[in-house]
Amino acid sequence: MSKSRLEAFTDGVVSIVLTLLVLTIQIPDAPTWQSLWKVRLIFFAYVVSFGFVAVIWVAHHRLFQLTDYVNDKVVWANIFWLFWLTLSPGSDNLGWTASFRCWYKYDG
Repeated sequence: MSKSRLEAFTDGVVSIVLTLLVLTIQIPDAPTWQSLWKVRLIFFAYVVSFGFVAVIWVAHHRLFQLTDYVNDKVVWANIFWLFWLTLSPGSDNLGWTASFRCWYKYDG
């Protein structure tokens, strides 16, 4: 497998992860400031999770800039890394929502 193909596959998976993150944001019932205020904590969780994925993706990109070629070990290590990254949207949503309910009496 070529290096560029692995990078393209990784970019695709990361873009899907980021898309799944944005799907967790609840659309307010009415277009009012009060409705937006109710989803502020979910939006904050989205921003933090997006930043987390972005930092990891940039580190991955920099690592592959230093790489001349990939072998099967690198491919499987990358797939293992992507597996854990794909757990990010669900675990982030679960963890943030539980935390908000405990600390801020979240009513979403």
